Amino acid sequence: MGLFRLLVILGIAYLAYRLFVSWQRLTQQPKPEPRKQVKNVVPCHFCRLHIPEAEAIQKNGRYYCSVKHLQQDQDS
Repeated sequence: MGLFRLLVILGIAYLAYRLFVSWQRLTQQPKPEPRKQVKNVVPCHFCRLHIPEAEAIQKNGRYYCSVKHLQQDQDS
Protein backbone atom coordinates (compact mmCIF):
# COMPACT_ATOMS: atom_id res chain seq x y z
CA MET A 1 0.00 0.00 0.00
CA GLY A 2 2.90 2.37 0.68
CA LEU A 3 4.24 1.99 -2.88
CA PHE A 4 0.82 2.82 -4.33
CA ARG A 5 0.62 6.05 -2.28
CA LEU A 6 4.09 7.02 -3.39
CA LEU A 7 3.18 6.50 -7.06
CA VAL A 8 -0.03 8.54 -6.67
CA ILE A 9 1.84 11.38 -4.97
CA LEU A 10 4.55 11.34 -7.63
CA GLY A 11 1.88 11.35 -10.37
CA ILE A 12 0.12 14.34 -8.83
CA ALA A 13 3.42 16.16 -8.38
CA TYR A 14 4.32 15.48 -12.03
CA LEU A 15 0.95 16.81 -13.25
CA ALA A 16 1.33 19.91 -11.09
CA TYR A 17 4.82 20.49 -12.49
CA ARG A 18 3.59 20.12 -16.11
CA LEU A 19 0.73 22.56 -15.48
CA PHE A 20 3.13 25.07 -13.94
CA VAL A 21 5.58 24.82 -16.88
CA SER A 22 2.83 25.23 -19.48
CA TRP A 23 1.39 28.21 -17.57
CA GLN A 24 4.80 29.87 -17.53
CA ARG A 25 5.20 29.36 -21.29
CA LEU A 26 1.86 31.03 -21.91
CA THR A 27 2.73 34.04 -19.78
CA GLN A 28 6.21 34.47 -21.30
CA GLN A 29 5.20 34.41 -24.98
CA PRO A 30 6.15 37.61 -26.82
CA LYS A 31 3.26 39.89 -27.49
CA PRO A 32 2.51 40.58 -31.17
CA GLU A 33 3.73 43.90 -32.50
CA PRO A 34 1.03 46.48 -33.11
CA ARG A 35 0.03 46.88 -36.72
CA LYS A 36 1.56 49.81 -38.55
CA GLN A 37 -0.84 52.53 -39.52
CA VAL A 38 -0.77 53.40 -43.19
CA LYS A 39 -1.17 57.13 -43.61
CA ASN A 40 -1.94 57.65 -47.30
CA VAL A 41 -3.41 55.03 -49.60
CA VAL A 42 -3.73 55.66 -53.33
CA PRO A 43 -5.36 53.64 -56.11
CA CYS A 44 -3.35 52.26 -59.01
CA HIS A 45 -4.36 54.19 -62.14
CA PHE A 46 -4.38 50.98 -64.18
CA CYS A 47 -6.07 48.34 -61.98
CA ARG A 48 -7.53 50.48 -59.12
CA LEU A 49 -5.77 48.41 -56.44
CA HIS A 50 -5.27 50.56 -53.35
CA ILE A 51 -1.66 50.63 -52.13
CA PRO A 52 0.31 52.73 -49.63
CA GLU A 53 1.58 55.91 -51.24
CA ALA A 54 5.11 55.16 -50.04
CA GLU A 55 5.11 51.89 -52.05
CA ALA A 56 3.45 53.28 -55.18
CA ILE A 57 5.23 54.25 -58.37
CA GLN A 58 4.32 57.80 -59.37
CA LYS A 59 4.54 59.26 -62.85
CA ASN A 60 2.77 62.34 -64.25
CA GLY A 61 0.61 62.66 -61.12
CA ARG A 62 -0.65 59.07 -61.42
CA TYR A 63 0.10 56.20 -59.08
CA TYR A 64 0.81 52.62 -60.12
CA CYS A 65 1.16 49.43 -58.10
CA SER A 66 3.91 48.01 -60.34
CA VAL A 67 6.23 48.89 -63.19
CA LYS A 68 4.25 46.50 -65.38
CA HIS A 69 1.05 48.51 -64.90
CA LEU A 70 2.95 51.76 -65.54
CA GLN A 71 4.22 50.36 -68.84
CA GLN A 72 0.84 48.92 -69.82
CA ASP A 73 -0.86 52.25 -69.17
CA GLN A 74 1.71 54.06 -71.30
CA ASP A 75 1.28 51.54 -74.16
CA SER A 76 -2.49 52.04 -74.34
